[in-house]
Amino acid sequence: METYTPHKLRALRSALIRASLVQPIAARSSYRCLRLGLNLGLLHHTWIDGKRCELPGQAPVAPLLAELESLGVDQLSALAPEAALAMAQRHLQCITAADRWAKRRWNAQAVNRETGAAKLAIALGGGGGASFIALGAVDLLDGMSIHPSLLAGASMGSILSAFRARQLSYQVESVIEETSELTRDRVFGVSTLKSRYSIPATIRLTLQKGLGPFFRNPDGFGMRLNDTAIPLRIVVSGLVGNPPRDLEFYQYLLQKSWTGRSVRRLVFNFTRLASEFVFGDNALETIALGGDELSAGLSIVDAIGFSSSIPGVIHYDVERHDDDTHGRLTELMQQHGVSRLLDGGFSENVPSLTCRDAIDQGVTGQAHTLVLGLDGFAPNLLHSPLWVPAQQLLRGQIARAKQASDLWHAFKEPLSPLKVVPGSSAMRSILQKGREEFADRASELREALVDVRADYAAFKRRLTRV
Repeated sequence: METYTPHKLRALRSALIRASLVQPIAARSSYRCLRLGLNLGLLHHTWIDGKRCELPGQAPVAPLLAELESLGVDQLSALAPEAALAMAQRHLQCITAADRWAKRRWNAQAVNRETGAAKLAIALGGGGGASFIALGAVDLLDGMSIHPSLLAGASMGSILSAFRARQLSYQVESVIEETSELTRDRVFGVSTLKSRYSIPATIRLTLQKGLGPFFRNPDGFGMRLNDTAIPLRIVVSGLVGNPPRDLEFYQYLLQKSWTGRSVRRLVFNFTRLASEFVFGDNALETIALGGDELSAGLSIVDAIGFSSSIPGVIHYDVERHDDDTHGRLTELMQQHGVSRLLDGGFSENVPSLTCRDAIDQGVTGQAHTLVLGLDGFAPNLLHSPLWVPAQQLLRGQIARAKQASDLWHAFKEPLSPLKVVPGSSAMRSILQKGREEFADRASELREALVDVRADYAAFKRRLTRV
């Protein structure tokens, strides 16, 4: 039997969802029945009594998968209800047989869980101020009672994901109010410290002072990655080998090269510098902080700091006397064989792959968890032409992130990446724009999360009566 990659099956499933959205809810049963067949085709593993159980082979839905693939994503996206009904009728026996086959190998509860209602993981991309627009999408989903079971973020996306992960539900207005007093002076300072874990820069992130008060546990201590209500992964990039240049070069780069220069020159220099790490001889390793016992004990603020540490531009390091944190960071870097920690966006700007890995490890409790990738740093020649060369540096990793996602949204009109402390008024405005831009995608996601097994059962009963 021919095997189908998860990426291919997810693309076919998304096409069926788009086709069904133009139909009334009552007319979506046949589309959902076909989606159950795809869900069965995607079965690979589950957890029974706390143990991971692999499925021995692919569920026998090959005739359905072959027909869906022959149509392709474009035709399926425009599949008429009459055609969907006829296809569901043709393959109902196949879907039913595959369902029974899977339940004999696992059990009914496990198969129903892995093919019915999906859970949601959200990957929030970095990009400085451009990332804020994604918070509007997250807020819109919360207003629709769609809450994530897993969050992952890189760079500025790490800040947004951490704010959302603190509680199971929240109001975005509280985040705006909490951060309304943040100023550049509270977040940035002049770096005078020797770099220990990251790469130096003229500007230093003072996040313990700026963000520390927002990440306290009930006892008043700083929250760690394993303290969040929603599982959280913060992505950093680990540098294998030495930096491309001497550390002193990065320490004074901004002071010597960019002071008094135009924004155009600043962006040009940033792009050139970033390319040395993205395409240089030294490899970058993606490290998902929070994904193991060692890193899960790190401070959320420290994790955000390292995920936002751009060589030569913004520097973060652990300044305090904290033997536990220093011990964890030293061991972590030794385990991964890296010499420095830097911005997570350099290796995985939208961490959909990190979400997928966490799902495979059982973090959400079921493999049937959809990954939503939110990208505020997508190339846009009309809106932000200066940043396109820098954005193009990420095109390879973004292509991989899209492939790992069930749903992807690239925002068209975010804030400038340089607007990292936008203020309350600008924040409210960009969040509203994010809600508006994401509205159609939110409807698609809501349909993707429904329990298709209920429609399958009703569809089967109707055909049986006939």
